[in-house]
Amino acid sequence: MSPRIEVSHATKVYTTSSTERTISIARAFLWGDLKNRTQVSSRVAVDDVSLSIQSGERVGIIGRNGAGKSTLVHLIAGLTDCTGGEVRVQGRVTAVMTLGLGLREDLTGRENIYLDGEVQGRTRGEVEQVIEEIIQFAELGEFIDYPLRTYSTGMKARLAFSMLVHIQPEILIIDEILAVGDAKFSSKAQKKFLEICERGMIHVLVSHSMASIVEMCSRCLWMEKGRVIMDGDPAAVTEAYLESVRRDEEGQLKKIYRQFVRAESFGQGCQVSRIDVTYAGESEPRNIVEAHSKVEFHVELEIGDGVEMPDAIIRWTRGDGLLLDERRVAEFLDGSARRQPRKFLVLQMFPLILAAGVYVVEVSLVSGNQVLARRSTIFEVTVRVLPIGGRPILLFDPEWEVESK
Repeated sequence: MSPRIEVSHATKVYTTSSTERTISIARAFLWGDLKNRTQVSSRVAVDDVSLSIQSGERVGIIGRNGAGKSTLVHLIAGLTDCTGGEVRVQGRVTAVMTLGLGLREDLTGRENIYLDGEVQGRTRGEVEQVIEEIIQFAELGEFIDYPLRTYSTGMKARLAFSMLVHIQPEILIIDEILAVGDAKFSSKAQKKFLEICERGMIHVLVSHSMASIVEMCSRCLWMEKGRVIMDGDPAAVTEAYLESVRRDEEGQLKKIYRQFVRAESFGQGCQVSRIDVTYAGESEPRNIVEAHSKVEFHVELEIGDGVEMPDAIIRWTRGDGLLLDERRVAEFLDGSARRQPRKFLVLQMFPLILAAGVYVVEVSLVSGNQVLARRSTIFEVTVRVLPIGGRPILLFDPEWEVESK
């Protein structure tokens, strides 16, 4: 019979209790009376989850820490019981929550293979059929007959992974252990995962690596607060998840640096109405952008009647107050625009050359020596790979294109 997983309204609630000792001062003084009060609290880790996983599916599970991912796979693996609902599993489950757990340091690599086979319910003959393949795949050479205590961490991981995938698991559940050995071995490991699934097996993978989920899985579950809120194509689900994370991180960023987000007006009818940071060609404001991308700063200004033709001063500073760049857009209002109370500026940096960090952009309306209005906001720059040799402020001299409309 083909492997199959059926989860029906599964719920898991963890209950904790704590005892607080309270003392009535009068009673304690007179009779030494103590009272204990027990407080019971509960947390829903998995909340009414229903799903079906068929033979050959490669299912990735993503979500924030505490979303219920690990608890769900523990329920599927039979490592814990449901508080409500049920989980039905057809097929032999191999669950790996910590790679290498159970390896014996005093035994050789070869002896550990035989021991793991027995733990997995395999006969010695079954292990004999695959042991040379395991040894070759692990790339341990003569070390296979050395005690495990002489192995490096990477060698232990390679041995553990090789034993795992060559004992023919029908349902393989892996929680947060994708990095196996070096880059070459990791690539080989991923190919082995795909080979297992092509043989009709089920592969369930919990990971924070979105790239691995997209590359290795045919289906993705996104969990939040114990519930599956999206189930479908890995590319679409991971994109939606990352967008949600970005929005939350931007909200937290604003809270942390709220002292840098302000707007002031000193001249009647004059104000900097908004400063938005966007990717080129997009209208949605962002507070987190990636270095080397095409970024625009959209500025909206309002000019009061009777005000002399103002300048706009744009200033970029680092979160610690270090001035990075300042530009003065002088007399940006031409004669035909004098009568227009509202003006827009678009400043482009193609590409964005700021290094990783939090920055403040401030725009001021200035007439002579008088500041008519100003506004500031914050944005964070992220980079995929940090430069070698430190974290510079700028990658090279900035060049801005200013468009007035």
